[in-house]
Amino acid sequence: MTNSISTQSTTLINVIDIVIGDVPMKGCDARELHQFLENGDMFANWIKERICQYDFIENQDFALVLANTKIKTGRGGDRRSTDYHITLGMAKELAMVERNDQGKAARKYFIECEKQLLESKGHLVPHNHIETITGSEQQILQEIVMKKTQGYGDLVGKARAEVWSRVHHKFRVSKYEQLARTQMADVIAYIIAMQIKVAMPAQTISDKQYYQIRNACQDAMTGWCYSSDDTEKLMNGIRVKFNIQSLTHLPADKFDEALAFATQAKIAAFQCLDGIAEVKDFLIKEVIMGGAPYTPVLVRQYRKAFGELPPVINWVTMQQQLLTA
Repeated sequence: MTNSISTQSTTLINVIDIVIGDVPMKGCDARELHQFLENGDMFANWIKERICQYDFIENQDFALVLANTKIKTGRGGDRRSTDYHITLGMAKELAMVERNDQGKAARKYFIECEKQLLESKGHLVPHNHIETITGSEQQILQEIVMKKTQGYGDLVGKARAEVWSRVHHKFRVSKYEQLARTQMADVIAYIIAMQIKVAMPAQTISDKQYYQIRNACQDAMTGWCYSSDDTEKLMNGIRVKFNIQSLTHLPADKFDEALAFATQAKIAAFQCLDGIAEVKDFLIKEVIMGGAPYTPVLVRQYRKAFGELPPVINWVTMQQQLLTA
């Protein structure tokens, strides 16, 4: 349905009823706008280039519709062209970036159309239809951007800078305070739908998970009678394995793998201790004593010579000391 909205009794471009994202609204046919702007490019190339260049979003700024006119027959049967129904906001921007007299006229025309639509709904429209957003509206945008960029940690500044930069580019302003009040709804929708390109950092492990891994490392080293420095060495091995500066920076999705790594180190430590004990018994019974039974006297002689089993055993020295004990 074509709307009767016009400016100074002249209808430059038909304002029609359209549906974008299941929402009925007023807009226009991009093909008709292209013709009015007197752009020399083919319509299909022009509209696709503009959509890509200025980040217009389907079902938010425009909708694809099949033209009613059959334009070609022959191989492949009847083929119909694709038309674009666009919002008045998108139409204004397309007109503005054309940078010619036709573009200026179209932009002013669409501004007047918006003004008439607002007045028809009982809204008070300022004489200066390009009035910029108020301080409270600026605060609303700031809060939306802050919420949008939550969870970016150290990259939050970079993420917010990207959002504002894209808003400035999209709405052709050097700073957001220059946004027109009539653009407020479009700006909010654009920010909410925006896919931020700055990669959100991976969620890191919790304090509880950190201590689970640390305790597993301590348990592994305790079996060796090692010091806290040796626990740090094992934790450093985890840092190297996962390429992180600190264990607190371990991505949450790597927790199970890191805990398994520390637990395996503990298992290996106790398996090694069991092996050492077996070798010790063998040497005492078979090598040092030549088959003598493992008696309390021998145990006392061993402890007198060595104390508790050291982390690193020099078996040759132990044999010599036990034989002379």
